Amino acid sequence: MASNLSLYKDQLHQVRQLLNYEPSNSEYVDMERELSEVIALTEELLATAKQNEMSGSTAAPNAGTSPSLSIHKENQMAVWSEDGEWYDATIEAYTPNGYYVSYDNWGNKEEVRIVKTT
Repeated sequence: MASNLSLYKDQLHQVRQLLNYEPSNSEYVDMERELSEVIALTEELLATAKQNEMSGSTAAPNAGTSPSLSIHKENQMAVWSEDGEWYDATIEAYTPNGYYVSYDNWGNKEEVRIVKTT
């Protein structure tokens, strides 16, 4: 996640350079806003992960909201909205509703809610 954060910051820097040349380009404006949001969410997720690591907790924040994401110490899985099946997934960012994940073997990405597993 930390390497993704660095990449997002580099991309934001590039978009801001483009905006210097074309400040009215709506695509660049949207990209800047979205990258800023992703950076903030990723930083929040990293801070939460660090807090959980320090407290020894493996439960995700807001756990129990909806059965979509399973967090285990060894692996992470998420239910893909298209077929309701569980797949290996990587958390890319924390969102107000849960997490933004990438499905490891498929490349699909989406936002999922969190469920606490036992």
